Amino acid sequence: MFALVLSLLAAAPDESRRFVLEVAGVPVAELRVSVSGDRYLYESTHFLEEGPRKRQVQLRLKKNAPQPEVLALLHPPKPGCVEVLEERNAVLETLCVESASPQTVSGTIAGEKFSADYDDAGVLSGITVGSARWRAATAPTAPPPQSPFVKGVAVPSGPLQLEPPVEEARWLSASPEGVGAPDRVGRTRCLVLAREEAARRPGSHVSVGLVIEGGRAYPHAWVTGADRNPVDPSVLGGDSILQERRYLEVPPERAGAFFLRLFDGALKLKAK
Repeated sequence: MFALVLSLLAAAPDESRRFVLEVAGVPVAELRVSVSGDRYLYESTHFLEEGPRKRQVQLRLKKNAPQPEVLALLHPPKPGCVEVLEERNAVLETLCVESASPQTVSGTIAGEKFSADYDDAGVLSGITVGSARWRAATAPTAPPPQSPFVKGVAVPSGPLQLEPPVEEARWLSASPEGVGAPDRVGRTRCLVLAREEAARRPGSHVSVGLVIEGGRAYPHAWVTGADRNPVDPSVLGGDSILQERRYLEVPPERAGAFFLRLFDGALKLKAK
């Protein structure tokens, strides 16, 4: 998510930096970036899905080529717009710096506003992109004992609506069918189980969003079949919990930002 021009990079010593993503004050992921000569390493670890989930990207830095996004903001960039390479999905995005000082830089990344802070040495100390806040870190950070993804958020009883509305978010007219095995169920394992179930069902796909249960809304994943009928492998067939659950589906490409906004209060579920 964060291009020094190559001339500046070549003059700079090798370095390694670490950041922690906080949601509602709880660390939910860490990011490590390092530069060694013309080699760039991006490593992220997410504290969800039944334990840490890691991703690693290695890139070779080339002259006159778009630079990795995080590297672009590791030191204060100059005002203007440049193309950068988003590391996770290897897609080009536009980084525009509208205001810059030695301590603060602001602008947009892929059209989304950001604000970055720098320490006295000119190194990134924190960046806010939309609802996500990354902070520089040095001490080891363990997965939180109870992340907001597990704890969920409290919601009113009765019919609910999103405020502000989210494009293409939709309430399921009925709960999915429970298809879980007795020894392999549980809401906190929903994404792992949904991926496995979708792989067994040709033409199906993993759906994501929220499940409302016991007065709280939790991030959740289930499976939508080729016939458009949903199933939930984290619940036993005929489980009575399905009668009281409500499901809200969100487009997968918007789910990450959706959850962050929900956890930090920018998005709310209110009574109709």
